[in-house]
Amino acid sequence: EPELWGAILDNAHKKDVNVVIVRPFSPSVIHVQPEEIDAYASSSIIRARMIDVLEKYSFPSYDEIADDNYNKYKDRGLPIVYLVFESEDEHQRQKYLPILEEVAESNKGSFSFGYLDGKVYSGQLEYFGFDSMPAVAIEDGKNRFAMEQQPTLTVSQITDFISDFQQGKLQRLRLSESVPTNEVDDRGFLTLVADNFNEKVFQSGVDTFIFFYSDDCTDCGHLLVKWERANKLFAKETKVKIRFAVMNVSKNESPDDFYDEFFEAEKYPQLVLAQKSSPGLPLVFEKDLQYLTDLIRFIHENTSTEFIPPVDFDEVMDKMGEFQKKLPQMLEQLQNMPSSSPEMAEIKAKLQAMNENKQQKPSNVDMGSGREDL
Repeated sequence: EPELWGAILDNAHKKDVNVVIVRPFSPSVIHVQPEEIDAYASSSIIRARMIDVLEKYSFPSYDEIADDNYNKYKDRGLPIVYLVFESEDEHQRQKYLPILEEVAESNKGSFSFGYLDGKVYSGQLEYFGFDSMPAVAIEDGKNRFAMEQQPTLTVSQITDFISDFQQGKLQRLRLSESVPTNEVDDRGFLTLVADNFNEKVFQSGVDTFIFFYSDDCTDCGHLLVKWERANKLFAKETKVKIRFAVMNVSKNESPDDFYDEFFEAEKYPQLVLAQKSSPGLPLVFEKDLQYLTDLIRFIHENTSTEFIPPVDFDEVMDKMGEFQKKLPQMLEQLQNMPSSSPEMAEIKAKLQAMNENKQQKPSNVDMGSGREDL
């Protein structure tokens, strides 16, 4: 680690202020200008400035990045500019390192600069989307940006690339499955991947309900059956247009900062409604999918179009079956209660009749209509 050597004398000896940092890498001695630490300020300010200065000079202008120092660069918190080439080849070192040094010196303090051996770390080469060297990339937190590869590599190319990054002109790289040929799969779901998310969600002008799942989710297969039932219910709607989509978070990276949390969740699936009016502000359906009634109500409350919510008749029949199973216990409890009013007596009579006929399924329910009455 770098060491700090210095002496700050009193105001009578201002000319003698001298701060030196000795480092275990070139240049090994740094003479810090007094104004960098505000040498004549209060001791607390000087102490804070000293820490900043040490942090600034504790990294070389550039270095080889490998397993032993990668985390140190990540923890520094600055975007990392990588130059990837075969660093064990002396000819390539002499060719590319002077270029990296010049760029690093002119951008000191704003970026960390390093070079990678693309032959040793071939996975990193692929991570940045490259299949050949030399290559230049920027890693900023979870975001990656790759410079278009050219036959030759120059200082001006890298400088322009860094400038474009600073101005927000670059498109970040994302892990993405291939965009499917048929956007709707055989179950009727819109298939989303990182590379088509912007087009299919942000630019679609349609409410999109997304089922985020992972490869290791044990419940997702079962719950997709419920998702398919919901999709079929709303497919019959004419007044409201909503698309049901699926996205595998194990094979795609987050397409937008607003959706990062759904790619880092501890539990799946994550059910998220991207409203056509504000797809960048996703709404999370936080209940489970035991009953579709809650899901249908959620859609009804969070879409801009007025419509009569569809009814899942299978679910209605399931709930009726559960109710009928509880009837004997309910009747027993009611029999022990005094019939203090005609209304209570009527409730008892109706429940008794239902219990006597519970083996008979309703024959007057039209499974294709009558939603409003039901």
